Amino acid sequence: MARLQRRTLAAYLPQITMLGSYLARNHDPPPGNMVVWRSMIRLHDIAFGISRGLTTAGVIEIIRSTETKRVTAAMIKSGPTRVSE
Repeated sequence: MARLQRRTLAAYLPQITMLGSYLARNHDPPPGNMVVWRSMIRLHDIAFGISRGLTTAGVIEIIRSTETKRVTAAMIKSGPTRVSE
């Protein structure tokens, strides 16, 4: 079984900096401080918006109630359980 290798920040940097308008073409120089800064601000804004939207819209409660319904439906579908003595 192959072990998962930990990826470093350098492996994620091109994807993160693309949020800050870095194109990552073959002839482009590495991203500068301003591009990395813009990218991190954009990533923070995205994460904040998602977390705010989930809690404000009550999506978390909807997901929890959906999970409960799925479990209940699976229990009904499987029929009564027998307890052996």
